[in-house]
Amino acid sequence: MDFEEIKIREINVFLELLRTGSVRELARQRSCAPGQISKIITALETKVGFKLLERSSFGVKPTKKAAEILPMFNEIRANQEAFLASFVKTKESPLLSFATTSFFSTQFVPSLFAQFVTTYPDYKLRLLDLPPDMFLNVAMRNGFQICLHLREMDWPKTWTSVKVGRVDWILCGRKGHPCQVEGKEASIKSIAKFPFVFPVYWSQNGIAYGNDNFPLSQNKRIRGYETSTATSAVEVIRHTDQLGFVPDIVARPLLESGALVKLTVSSLKQVSEPVFLSVKNDLVTQKMYSWLIRLCEERLVL
Repeated sequence: MDFEEIKIREINVFLELLRTGSVRELARQRSCAPGQISKIITALETKVGFKLLERSSFGVKPTKKAAEILPMFNEIRANQEAFLASFVKTKESPLLSFATTSFFSTQFVPSLFAQFVTTYPDYKLRLLDLPPDMFLNVAMRNGFQICLHLREMDWPKTWTSVKVGRVDWILCGRKGHPCQVEGKEASIKSIAKFPFVFPVYWSQNGIAYGNDNFPLSQNKRIRGYETSTATSAVEVIRHTDQLGFVPDIVARPLLESGALVKLTVSSLKQVSEPVFLSVKNDLVTQKMYSWLIRLCEERLVL
């Protein structure tokens, strides 16, 4: 028996022939002529040195000697299949990229992700924390498929957008801040004596100053520390005498713990921003979009 000359293809044809029991049927399944099957079997018989098949009107079956080496042929085929399987890439889960601003990415979206993995376990999620002025540019380059953002935006026609709630801005100071007088409101004059944490972000043109939405313009206030996230802003506020006008969802945990206090100034109007959920139509199903809308509306006040 010349093992070095035996081809795996010949072993496979022999085993498949035993399975089908018919040269003609195996030829039909392999889309070849019956003569080609017979030629392969003859070549294998020449290499092993004895007949492998007994033919009758009922089909083919292995000879006594062929039955003895059949377990070895089956093992060779199993090892071949295992070897080939090791090169097959595991199918990766579809990826959805979710873009939003910093305070949503730390205070809102993580809990949404936790719900998402339960409802859509076959998906992977990517969270992109982007400055608002980069949303459209990145979206046009297919950088993400879902966006939670403030204010309406001029999305391409392939996108759909809907209002899902609002976010309120509040004036905060540390616990025991000099502007906090029990039973009294703060005044514009008193808060103007203290610096404000001002928002900055990195844009395509370098550092840019953001709008913290406070009704009193920035040039009429003392500029304090600068930070690109509302999360870091509240930490600065809680450890200094600086003030900040921040989204309520960011300040809420520190307000509830007592580390921050909300300062009320009657002469200042309440500031709210609408929140929108936008998706790329061809990559987010209507069912998923409707589910995301309900989830956002449950957590954001309309």
